[in-house]
Order: sequence, then structure tokens, then C-alpha cells
Amino acid sequence: MIGFTFASTLTGFIYGFPGGIFPAQTGAFVGAIIAFGLIKKYNFNRFIRLSPSKQEKYTAIQEAIEQGGFKMIMLIRLSPIPWPIQNMLLSILPTISTQQFVLASFLSSFKVSVEVWIGSQLADISNPNLPPSAHRIAMMVMGVGVFILIAVAWWLYRLTMQKVDEMTVGRLGESYHHHNDLHDMVSVVSHGISTPSSGNQSPSKKEM
Repeated sequence: MIGFTFASTLTGFIYGFPGGIFPAQTGAFVGAIIAFGLIKKYNFNRFIRLSPSKQEKYTAIQEAIEQGGFKMIMLIRLSPIPWPIQNMLLSILPTISTQQFVLASFLSSFKVSVEVWIGSQLADISNPNLPPSAHRIAMMVMGVGVFILIAVAWWLYRLTMQKVDEMTVGRLGESYHHHNDLHDMVSVVSHGISTPSSGNQSPSKKEM
């Protein structure tokens, strides 16, 4: 995750904005497709072993995406969840088709423009030939821009949580309004995956 963000920011630092958008966006999109293909080909889903509580959250996210369809996938893609975690999260869910993943990844890969812009601003600030007045303006622009980006990212994250909760309640008939299901699922993908002994199988949907 840190490597991906660093690479995108470095692209902006080297090529500037908007010059660095194309290579950064291309790398993000191609990387997502490769990750999706490898996870599907080698069925990494079979290595997931979840506790009963996390299995319920896994099923809730799966059901929410199944009900919300492409709109829900795009909302997750646009959220501030790190791009590599999104790739893994969406790739292991059996309800997402290859066409949906490819289209959502292509449309949302422009998000790396944020890192590219930040990198270009860092390049401007570190330029020793930049006049003091221009340096102050660059600092102000970057500060305001980062504040706006954080606010928008937080709003998108809360909106994603709300949509997941609404779809979960409508689909399962249970109250999940006070649970951060998507955050827990990201935590499961990031830290809760372990390799079981032979004979364990991938989690399946709970019977309604």
C-alpha cells in the first residue's frame, strides 16, 4: 500500500501534473487487472478462514454488493480505502464478474491523480529557484488542496458505510446500522487471512 502511494506520488514529482497522470493511472489499472486475474486463477479465496463473526461480515459485504451491483462496486472503488486492498477485497468476492471489475477499475483509476498532484506540488515546493512569494502560494495551495481532499475522502467513506449498512439491513433483515462492516472486512482482508490445512474450504454464503 505504501509502495503504491509512494510510486504514484513519485510519478507526479518527476513528471509533474498532469504529465504524470497517464503513467500512474495506467499502472494502477494494469496492476488491478493482474491482481484480479491471479486471485481468480489460483482461487486464493480457498485460503480464507474466518471466525463466525467475521464470516457474517464477509457475507454481509457480499450480499450488499450483490444487491447494489455496479453502483456499489464503484462506490467502494471511489472510497479512500487503499487501492491494493480494494483489489484484493473485490477479487475474492464471487459475486463480482470480470467485466464489472475491469470497468470499475478503469473508471476509478483516475483517483491516482490525487497522488500525482501532491507529488507535483512537492516538486514545486522543493524547487530552490522558486521565488519566495511563489513558494508561499504553492504552500497555501497544497494545504487547502490536501484539506479538501481529506474532507471529500471522509465523506465518500461515510457514504460507502451508509450504503453498505442500508443494503445489509434490506437484504438480511437485521440491524447493522451501528457496525462498520466494510471497515471490518478490509481488516479481515488485511490481517485476518491465514492458510488452513488441506481440507478447509472457502467460506460460503449463509443460508437465509
